[in-house]
Amino acid sequence: MNKEHIKVHMTIIVFIILIISIPLILKIPIVKGIISYWLSFSENNEYKIAYIQLVGTCISSFIAIYGALWIHKVTTKHEAIKKQKNNISKIYYVIKTSLDIILQIFDETKHKYNLKRISQNDINKFCDVACGKNLQLSETWIVNISQLDLILRPIDIMRIYEYYKKLLSIDLAFKSCNPQKIKEIYISHICWFVSCNEKNFNQDVDRFLKMLYDVSQ
Repeated sequence: MNKEHIKVHMTIIVFIILIISIPLILKIPIVKGIISYWLSFSENNEYKIAYIQLVGTCISSFIAIYGALWIHKVTTKHEAIKKQKNNISKIYYVIKTSLDIILQIFDETKHKYNLKRISQNDINKFCDVACGKNLQLSETWIVNISQLDLILRPIDIMRIYEYYKKLLSIDLAFKSCNPQKIKEIYISHICWFVSCNEKNFNQDVDRFLKMLYDVSQ
């Protein structure tokens, strides 16, 4: 149960207790005196009853309007959070799929050239295999990222921007079919995501992806 639900439940409980306690409260001499003075504007009991009914109607209307506005607010926020979780899920799978493709290129390079790992001398071989590959990044990623403020911290949103910026550079280099362009970003971008064994993601990347997945559920 979130804080807003707790707040509403407590308000309802206090209101119910207050309604039940009115007869007891009216027995308090000072309260009884104030109410008597408040209703002393007329000797006509019908006027007094009509006035009390008017006040009751106004209070009821206020409560009804406030309740409707609160329900609308909660519903709107719930839908916004649901939409943002859906956006995070899309972002997670785009990043995860892109990084899986990069790992596949490492595996393909090792298999093609019978390598156990790709050393500095083998980077050109990786670049040759990577030429023409496509990371299949979403064209709407900017829209998805810009709508995450309800469930992600600003630092996490900035990190997603950083991931996409690097992945876009990698994707453009792959699509250029120019091994030299791929080589230029091999250390700064490609190896930034991949662990030393070239079979997994770096620990920080892996933890961040897990966080995105958990938040999207």
